[in-house]
Amino acid sequence: MKIPITLTALFTMMISSLTRAESPVTLVIHGGAGITREELTPEKETAARKVLEVALRKGHKVLTDGGSSTDAVVTAIVVLED
Repeated sequence: MKIPITLTALFTMMISSLTRAESPVTLVIHGGAGITREELTPEKETAARKVLEVALRKGHKVLTDGGSSTDAVVTAIVVLED
């Protein structure tokens, strides 16, 4: 199911909730642009936040498992695009 991930200003950036003490890496993703706040229903916002969190966690796992930053970005983008 494709979900509009382009959420202007609402999701400018999401940053991993892990602190530096918990993890030596940080992954930042951009939720995109293209939908106005007026077009964003509570259901769409909830769904988008879930997808953003999954993308962030999967990309972060690549990094913490020793993968490259390129692999982490590709992993996060695949989640966002699917």
